Amino acid sequence: MLKDINITLSCLLFKIVIEFFLILKGAHIYNRAELIKYFPIWAILQIPYVVLVGFLGNVSKFVWKGRTS
Repeated sequence: MLKDINITLSCLLFKIVIEFFLILKGAHIYNRAELIKYFPIWAILQIPYVVLVGFLGNVSKFVWKGRTS
């Protein structure tokens, strides 16, 4: 079980590091380096947000581009 936790945390750390460098490059390209300070908050909130939106998208009705589910 400890091995599974280590693999999961390693994958999460890898994801966060890769995303940080991509966002860092994008922030410099668009001259928005001041937004990098929000990255830690975004990295923490992104996972529950994606899970919640995915769940709600499957169990509730929504309208997108004039189409309803």
